[in-house]
Amino acid sequence: MEKSKSQAYLSVEQSQSTGESLQSILNSINTINELNALVASSADEQKSVAETVSENIVHIDEFSEQTVDDAKSTAEATKQLSAQAEQLKSIVNEFKV
Repeated sequence: MEKSKSQAYLSVEQSQSTGESLQSILNSINTINELNALVASSADEQKSVAETVSENIVHIDEFSEQTVDDAKSTAEATKQLSAQAEQLKSIVNEFKV
């Protein structure tokens, strides 16, 4: 009878220990799940920032191309104005007394 009683107490202690271990495992799993959610959220934020940066780079490229085109147009207009100024100078020189 004592032996059965002792084994029953031992079984109860082992069951409690197993329950505590399972609770600890469950807590660890919950912590891991929370960390996974945090990592996923951070990855989504990084993706969003990367997309925004990419879009901004495309816009910068477009503006750069437009600036180059505008600079070429300005250079051509300056060249034409210079030629017209030379023509006007020649015409004015004809009227000098």
